[in-house]
Amino acid sequence: MRSFLATLFAALFAAGAAAQEAAPGNAAFTVVEVHLASRTFERTLPFDVPFVVAGPVPEGAHLVEIRCWGARTAHDLDAAMATTPSGDCWHPATTPTWNRVPGVEEEAGRFFIAVPRLEAEHHYRFRFSWDKEVSEEDAAAFNLAVREVLGDFFWRRSFGDLDAAEGEALRRSLVAALATVTGADRIVRTDSLFDATVPFAEIQDRFFVSLQGLLEAEDRRHDRVERYVAARERLKGVLLALRADPVMTRWRTAIAALAAANPDLAGAAAEASVIGDGVGEGLRDPRALGGEEGLEEFLAAARDVYADGGRRLDGLAATLGGALRDDGAPGDLFLPFVEADPPTFDRGDLAHLQSLAADGGSLARARTQVAILEQYVDTSFPDLLAYRREALAEVAAAYETLVRTSLVVSGSTSGDFATQHKNYVSFDGGLAWAPGLEDFVTYSGTNIYLRPVNKEAPLAQLGSFRETLGRRFAFTLGLTVEGVAEEGPRPTRQDLFGNQSLVLGAGLRVTQSLRLTAGALVFRQRGRNPLSDDVRLAVTPYVAVSFDVDVAPLLNGIGSRF
Repeated sequence: MRSFLATLFAALFAAGAAAQEAAPGNAAFTVVEVHLASRTFERTLPFDVPFVVAGPVPEGAHLVEIRCWGARTAHDLDAAMATTPSGDCWHPATTPTWNRVPGVEEEAGRFFIAVPRLEAEHHYRFRFSWDKEVSEEDAAAFNLAVREVLGDFFWRRSFGDLDAAEGEALRRSLVAALATVTGADRIVRTDSLFDATVPFAEIQDRFFVSLQGLLEAEDRRHDRVERYVAARERLKGVLLALRADPVMTRWRTAIAALAAANPDLAGAAAEASVIGDGVGEGLRDPRALGGEEGLEEFLAAARDVYADGGRRLDGLAATLGGALRDDGAPGDLFLPFVEADPPTFDRGDLAHLQSLAADGGSLARARTQVAILEQYVDTSFPDLLAYRREALAEVAAAYETLVRTSLVVSGSTSGDFATQHKNYVSFDGGLAWAPGLEDFVTYSGTNIYLRPVNKEAPLAQLGSFRETLGRRFAFTLGLTVEGVAEEGPRPTRQDLFGNQSLVLGAGLRVTQSLRLTAGALVFRQRGRNPLSDDVRLAVTPYVAVSFDVDVAPLLNGIGSRF
């Protein structure tokens, strides 16, 4: 009877196992929803099986790409991204992609991308990229970025024509600026000026021609700055000569002493002190200014300095011009110095001071240089800045027009996600042959794997037997469905728990659902002494074929009939 039931049991299980074998091949792909805005997946990522990533197509996109980086620990993901920027999840290297197909109706603006399998017990980071046309806002932002890149680049370089190395570096900066303002990973279609795949040598002449107006503006700036510096040096030389003049030195000292006792002469003393103070000598060198803003600040300060210096030189020239009257007598301001005992100045000294203020004199030459410097800071430099800004605007506007038809690939990086890290536990039922019992025993048990296992993943697709050993091997813990106790008034063999005994073993999956298991049945056994009621634990080996949990309820149903 037990042999008949065992045969029936095996037949039923074989049918169930056959159904399970077909399941992985016929099962639909798991669909994992991704939310690009929040950079999250809606569920734990599957492993060992390909799956489909789905989500809304970004507005205007014609393609969506997925790049992936994986590591055993989340800490190692940054290093993985730095080492392999294109992703390292899948081997051979691949970039799963969705493309909009003209004429093919899509499901409510959604993309579906089939991706290869992931490994269990891993951490992953995904980057979703999609293409988009450069928008009006992006193009306008690029216009501003071009002005900043070109303005900074040309301000810091020496004047003259660009060489090839400078041009190539500048072009890279412009391409990077376009990627930044559009949020792009790369530029896939654009004018050749900004297409990094086009060698610079092929577009060098065109690139340099596009910058010609700006180069002319820079040459003008350098020329005017050098002219300004030369005028300032000439002024400095004249003032140094006046400081070295002994009569002028005595006049500066005398008028300062007189002003200390007579406040009404403070103005005359301040005018004379311009010789020692200098005019604009504390201003920054315009050749070392950090861009247009620095020049604007310089001009604001220089205007006040040169205006004040010019007023003081004019006042000093007027004062010294009156040192002697037309009749040769000392002027009123100078008379006390001549009549002092001893005299501070004689008529020859006064004539010398008057000559300094005359046309062609040192004070007149100093005043002329100040007027030239005032013209630079009031008119020449502001006009130059306007011309330079106009040249920058023209180049930026031309470049903005070129990129309006560009297609770029932008994207966002998702957070870190982990595949299953828990060991897999399955519920199996099996048919065991116990030589010690000389009979078949049905049992239901739990298989405890030492790693996560995805039963939907066909073993044949995961590698060789050795490579899939971890997915096959498991320990088994279970109970017999029917008892193994002997019948009779004084049975030697008894079940361990009621009418069930313990099943301990280990086995390997040979197919998706079929397992070969070996181990021990644990039951109770009475001693051979008929006068003793002592019962001890006993074991007997078994070998078994077990099947997936989906057929376990069938096993229980069969076992309940014994």
